[in-house]
Amino acid sequence: MKSRLFFIFLFLAQFILAQTSENIELIYEYNRGDERYSGSWSYVDEEEREYALIGAKSGTAVYLLEENNPIEIGFIPGPSSNWREITVLGDYAYVVTEGWEGDLGMQIIDLSSAPDSIALVNTIDQYFGTAHIIQKSIFEESPYIYVAGADVLSGVTIFDCSDPVNPTFVNYYSPGHYVHDIHIRDTLLFTAGIYDNIISIVSIADPMNPIAINAIEDPGNMTHSFSTSPDMNYLFVADEDDGYPMRTFDISDLLNIEEVNTYTANEESLVHNPYTNGIFTYVSHNTEGLRVLDSRDPELLHEVGFYDTFEGPSGGYFGLWSACPYLPSGRIIGADRTRGLMLWSFNGTQAARFYAEIVDANTGEIINTASFLNDTNEELADQGEVKWVGDAGSYNFTVNATGYQSQDLDLDLEEGDSIALTIEMSLLSSTKKVKQEELRIFPNPSSDGIININTGQNTRFISVKDLNGKIVKSIKTDGNSILKITLNSGQYIISCYDNFNNLIKNEELIIY
Repeated sequence: MKSRLFFIFLFLAQFILAQTSENIELIYEYNRGDERYSGSWSYVDEEEREYALIGAKSGTAVYLLEENNPIEIGFIPGPSSNWREITVLGDYAYVVTEGWEGDLGMQIIDLSSAPDSIALVNTIDQYFGTAHIIQKSIFEESPYIYVAGADVLSGVTIFDCSDPVNPTFVNYYSPGHYVHDIHIRDTLLFTAGIYDNIISIVSIADPMNPIAINAIEDPGNMTHSFSTSPDMNYLFVADEDDGYPMRTFDISDLLNIEEVNTYTANEESLVHNPYTNGIFTYVSHNTEGLRVLDSRDPELLHEVGFYDTFEGPSGGYFGLWSACPYLPSGRIIGADRTRGLMLWSFNGTQAARFYAEIVDANTGEIINTASFLNDTNEELADQGEVKWVGDAGSYNFTVNATGYQSQDLDLDLEEGDSIALTIEMSLLSSTKKVKQEELRIFPNPSSDGIININTGQNTRFISVKDLNGKIVKSIKTDGNSILKITLNSGQYIISCYDNFNNLIKNEELIIY
C-alpha cells in the first residue's frame, strides 16, 4: 500500500511540475460552461472598479474583478461562434463575431450600470453580418472603432462612436486583399493580409480619407496580429502558423522599415496575439500559454514570466487565445479556448542588459574583428559591438581579437540593469628584437642640465624618473628624433618604450 501511495505521489509531483509557471500567479479561473472562448478586453467604471469581458461561444460574459474573486454580472447572447472579439470605448462594449446563427452584426453593450446590470442597446447590421475583429486606438483617446474580416467588405470598416449607441459609418478602406486583423495607434492603421503575408500601413489622420503609406512583406506566414511600442518606433507582428516566431520591426522611419529580432517560446507553437505597454509585452502563445517579455529595448527582448494554460502537446489552434494587460491594477485578463476566464498577476521581474564596444586601448577605435564569447562559446559580438540581455546574475565572458591580449570579463548584473561598457584591448607584445643602442643620451653627465636624447626608429615614448621612481617628464615621439630637454641637477633614469609599451632600454643620467 505504501509503495502504491508513493507512486501516486510521484505521479502527482511530476504532473504539478509539468504545469510550469514563472513570475506569474493565477489569481482566478472560471469556466462558465461554454464549449469555446476567444477574445478578451477590460473595462473600468467611474468608481475605478475593474471588469473583464470574455468572448464565449454563445455570447459575451462580463465579470466584476473585485478582490480577485470575479463575479459574472451579466451575459449577452450572440450568434454561436468560436470567434468573438470585443473592444471598449467609454462605457460601451462593441462586439463582433463570425457566427451565422441569430442576430448578425455589431453588438453594442451598455456597461454604465455595472455592476448592477449590463444591457444590449443596439445591433448594427447595415454594413456587415459577421466580422473577425474589432479594434480601437490602444493608448490614445479617439471616438473611432475599426472592424475587419467582415463577410461583405474584405477591408476595414470605420465607425465614429461619438454617439456610442448609434455609431456613424465613416468610410471603408481596402488595401486590395482580405484584411484579417488590424491595429490602430493615433493616426496610423496597420492591416494584416493573412493570406498575402502583407502588412499595410495606412494614415488615418483623416478617417474619411485613409491613405496608404507603405506595405511590408512579412517574411513569416499568415500575417495575423500586431502591437506597437508606446513611442510607435517598433511593431510586433505575430503569424498564425506553427513554426513562425513573433517578429519585431523598427518602424521609426515608415519608409525604411527593418526587422530587428524574433521571439518564440517554442517553434512548434504559434504566437497568436501580442499586446505591449512598453516595459513589458504580453504574448498569448496558444499552446505555450501566456508569455511576458521585458521589452524596454524592443531590439533586445527577453522572456521574464510565463504561465502555460495547455497540458497537451505543442502546436495547433489550442490553448490561450488572448491576454489583455491594460487594467490599472496590473492584473492580466486571459481567455483560454477551453478553460475560459483566466486572471493573473505578474510580479514585474525585469531583465538585465548591457551594451559594449570593444576598442583598441591606444587608439580608441572599434576592433571590428573582435569576438565576445559567453561560457558556452556563443559568439555575441557584431562588428566590435555587443548587445546582450538575460536574467539578473553573475556571468563570465571572454574577449578575443587577433593581435590583442585576451580578456576575461566578469559581470554581476542586477534586475533592471542597462549598462554601457567600453572594453579596451591591449596589443600583444612585439616579437621584434630592438637594438639597445637606439637610445643615446648626451652629454651624460651634464653640467648645465641641457641634454639631447636620440630616440631611434622604434621609440614611441620616453619617460624620465628620479631615483624615487617619480615621473618627471613624459614625452611621445615618432621615432628617429633628437629631443632636447632641460632638467635640474640630480640623478635620473631615462626609459625608452616601443609602440607595444615594451621597454627598449634604461639609461642613468647625471646632472651636476
